[in-house]
Amino acid sequence: MLASFKPVAYSAIGGILASGLYNLLSKSHPQPHYQMWFGIKMLLALHVFAATILYRGGKPRTLTGIIITGSLILLIAAYLRWMSLA
Repeated sequence: MLASFKPVAYSAIGGILASGLYNLLSKSHPQPHYQMWFGIKMLLALHVFAATILYRGGKPRTLTGIIITGSLILLIAAYLRWMSLA
């Protein structure tokens, strides 16, 4: 099961990085705090990527950390979307 999870995880990581960079580069004039929140979101995303890559199975605390950090990433992404639409 873990061997089939890794290629899917790597594909998801690549897609998330590509879409995040596209969103950053497509903004012509972002709000003043946009880059700060984007940087925080990217650091949290790197935490999720590292934890996913290093995950060996059997430790539910690791998955809990990934879920909590992923939830924070989603909240920040929603705030960034709201900020760019306002």
